[in-house]
Amino acid sequence: MIPKKNRFSRRLFEKAFRRSRKIKIDDMIFLVSDDHRESHCAVVVSKKNAKSAVQRNRIRRQIYESMRHNLLPHIQQKNVICLYKNAQIRKNSQDYKNMLQKLWQIMTRKY
Repeated sequence: MIPKKNRFSRRLFEKAFRRSRKIKIDDMIFLVSDDHRESHCAVVVSKKNAKSAVQRNRIRRQIYESMRHNLLPHIQQKNVICLYKNAQIRKNSQDYKNMLQKLWQIMTRKY
């Protein structure tokens, strides 16, 4: 799980959602924005993509865990919102790890 200091409040989420830039990698869209304090992360999986709450929560947990290990140690003062856009559930978290590494490479080049 992501530490509490790196989670979004409702107000921060809405603000970051409006001010963010989109980065599309495979079947996920990452919204990245700047923050002057701490880095924050969020994962959104809609009912349209995964009907069962069990599936949505599993996807969310896998992505959060990959973010905690691969993205949070590197980013500073960035907000990252992950929008999951695929009906397929990935069996292993290695796929998510690869996507987050691609995101980190793009973020270091562009921002």
